[in-house]
Amino acid sequence: MSKALATVKETPSIAVVRALAILDMVGARATGLSNSEIASRIKIPKSSASYILRALESAGYVRRDRESGKYHLGLAVVLITHNLGIVAETCDRVAVMYAGRIVEEGPVPAVFAA
Repeated sequence: MSKALATVKETPSIAVVRALAILDMVGARATGLSNSEIASRIKIPKSSASYILRALESAGYVRRDRESGKYHLGLAVVLITHNLGIVAETCDRVAVMYAGRIVEEGPVPAVFAA
């Protein structure tokens, strides 16, 4: 269970808590997660997971892979890490910083090829 769900028992904004839990899960899984996997992990009906995923997808927070049907983090999410393996597997674009300044930026394949 995600940290977001574990810390909240009753709240009027449970959909927001569930959406944050979904973002936590999708962000932690480089290979993506299906609607069924997400619903099962946070113990909600698939229809509820679908509703939240559609809202997250329309806002750009997640994207659905057309071939696998699995959800991945979308462009609206910023990932800050030193782990370039995670960047290579989960990001579309990357900005490389040095001494607090962006020194290179672009699509992941182009930046990693340089």
